[in-house]
Amino acid sequence: MSHQPQLQIYNYIRAPHTEISFHPFPSLPTELRLQIWRYSMQRPRLIRVRLLPAEAQGATEKYRVVINGRSVLSKLLHVNHESREAALEFYRVHIPCEFRVDSNTTTPMPRGTFYFNPEYDILGIGARFPVRNTLLEFLHHLKHIHDPRRVGLLNLAMDINDLNANDLHTLDPTDGNISPPVRQSFTETLMQLREVFFVEVARAGRQIVGWHSGLLTSDTIFNRSFPIMATSTTFDRLPKDPREISDDLKHVFVGTFDPRDMFDRWGRLLRRWSVPPSFHVTYRFLLAFTPTGTDKVHNREGAERWLRKEDCIWKGEPYEDEDQPITPLGQILRQKKLKWPVGAKHEKYRNEDLENAVKPAFGFWLFPLEALGIPSPAAFIQPEGYQSKAKQLLDLTGHWPELALFSL
Repeated sequence: MSHQPQLQIYNYIRAPHTEISFHPFPSLPTELRLQIWRYSMQRPRLIRVRLLPAEAQGATEKYRVVINGRSVLSKLLHVNHESREAALEFYRVHIPCEFRVDSNTTTPMPRGTFYFNPEYDILGIGARFPVRNTLLEFLHHLKHIHDPRRVGLLNLAMDINDLNANDLHTLDPTDGNISPPVRQSFTETLMQLREVFFVEVARAGRQIVGWHSGLLTSDTIFNRSFPIMATSTTFDRLPKDPREISDDLKHVFVGTFDPRDMFDRWGRLLRRWSVPPSFHVTYRFLLAFTPTGTDKVHNREGAERWLRKEDCIWKGEPYEDEDQPITPLGQILRQKKLKWPVGAKHEKYRNEDLENAVKPAFGFWLFPLEALGIPSPAAFIQPEGYQSKAKQLLDLTGHWPELALFSL
């Protein structure tokens, strides 16, 4: 892609992909080898976990743990006996689970084990109704059965569906169906959290061509800075996005739903469970763009393929899978004999300097909540009658984000 500088992936510009072999490694002292194994695992992972009700009456657990794909399994589990022992010790929490190819499949999958480190890993938990049997039971077992150190969950990621698409917002701490130990574990978990991400993974926001993009704007924008989500789990976290993103921060799409709805739900949950908003918790707003359907990015080849397609759409050129089924919006445009606007022909982009264009990054942004108007955890709960604003483009230039880069 060297002839197309706008398609060069920033993840690899920052950390070129090279194969490095260190042949004397087996001759190193055992303790030094073990330290190297452990050091290689000391990286954060963002892992999506779904909690479903048990399928059968009388099951050992009231819930099932479902993990999408096997990418959460460390490769060190399969290098050799020594690396496997190091990985099993580092990922000390071992949770029985189901691995699925994707979240929509109904095909039964073999059961396996999810290996987890509470100090480094961040769990994005989506729990089905009733959460007293799924979420609360899971957190209790995580803390008192699966974790030999009795720590449990420390880092949590939640989107609007995790907070709203179940009965979590109506869960009563005095519910007699919740046993005292489970109730105590849930409260302790809320109080011990170190970091909480409020997640918005948007399906729009990189290429905006007026109302055709489904947003309330007539402007044409290509936000090349907007990070792109991938199915990877391991990432590197940079304290400040090193790219020149100041212009793109002037018009950032923050999602179909008002992020304040998430903050409000969370604040009311804490108040209902008598957990004071803690200033020792680091709160961040996680924002990324996601390709959908067959365009989801699983590896480097998929990332490059998707960028080529995005570039073709922007330029109005044919792309390799253009014969895929037409979207509902595409059908409407055809019926009305309207053509999708070509963003590259807009006068603002007609002579765009692609040599110096911001390079695409696969990962996500982390904004402080101040960027969304939340000065402190005490301000989570919105005033009565506040107006929720959907599909917003915000100017976030005063809050330069962190950048997380996935290992593709």
